[in-house]
Amino acid sequence: VRGIELGAPKNTLKNLSKAGVVAKKRYADDFAKRVMPHIKAIRQEGGESLRAIARGLTARGVTTRMGGDVWHPTMVQNILKRSKPGEL
Repeated sequence: VRGIELGAPKNTLKNLSKAGVVAKKRYADDFAKRVMPHIKAIRQEGGESLRAIARGLTARGVTTRMGGDVWHPTMVQNILKRSKPGEL
């Protein structure tokens, strides 16, 4: 029939997308807070480089955000970017 628009309203998808982004950021921030004590301990043991911290997290058996068991320097860098000043 002419004049009837099918499907979801256009604003619905934008609102759901924004809510998803907020939820992902909150989850990533929470994960970073859980990993920071391990990073602090590794740094106190002498691991200053991103590579050394990644090796330390892997050796300690700390799982990644996606449930993996191997850490990479870039992952550590992303966690450190989320940390607040003075948290290290």
